[in-house]
Amino acid sequence: MTLSLRGRLLIGVISLVVIGIVIFDVATYTSLRTFLYGRVDSQLSSGRVVAVGVLGGRENGPGSTAQQFPTGTVIQEVSPDGAVLVTKVAAPPFSTTQPALPVLPHPLPNAGMDKAGQPFNVAGTNGVAQFRVIDWPEDSFDGNFVVFAIPIDDVLSTLSQLFLQELFISAAVVGGTVVLALLIIQIGLRPLRRMGAVADTIAAGDLSRRVEPASPRTEIGRLGLALNAMLSQIEAAFAQRTA
Repeated sequence: MTLSLRGRLLIGVISLVVIGIVIFDVATYTSLRTFLYGRVDSQLSSGRVVAVGVLGGRENGPGSTAQQFPTGTVIQEVSPDGAVLVTKVAAPPFSTTQPALPVLPHPLPNAGMDKAGQPFNVAGTNGVAQFRVIDWPEDSFDGNFVVFAIPIDDVLSTLSQLFLQELFISAAVVGGTVVLALLIIQIGLRPLRRMGAVADTIAAGDLSRRVEPASPRTEIGRLGLALNAMLSQIEAAFAQRTA
């Protein structure tokens, strides 16, 4: 299928715009995601010593961790077989709400390692969608694991809002570009349509007609000059033959 010049121009312009928007959106989303997750991972890494101290009392239930960590942070002591021995939750004082807990995989991702691995995401309970979790074996707890989890619903919400905003803005930009490109192409091709109309008149027998524009300043104008020169020669030849 052969596309018109207008169609090829429009596809070319829209393709470039879409590619640019996609690259920008992906880069923006990735940069923000890296920053937000990096901030949470930094909290997990820097809070390990405090987390061990919070578990030092070994008493089960909500603990006094609200001053050190974000609300909803969970610190657990977990045995190698996956049994949760101690749970401490960073909750406001006198809170009676059932705390949200991470749904831990079994075995833990860092089971068999002697140090903490990379943070990972798990689902949560009681209204929390996901936790960002790090775990490591702790010698002071007889080889049991410490699980340190921070809820990241705010991170997910921010990324979701950014995605929707990028989607709507990108759609608006592409739509506006289509309208503007059609208008510009329509104006740019108008001289060619006029030339076509004149050519039809000449083909009907009126050899005195000439196309416009005929100026050396533009490509279409130079085409007009060439066509007019050709038409003048054709008109002169016909005049000689009929003389």
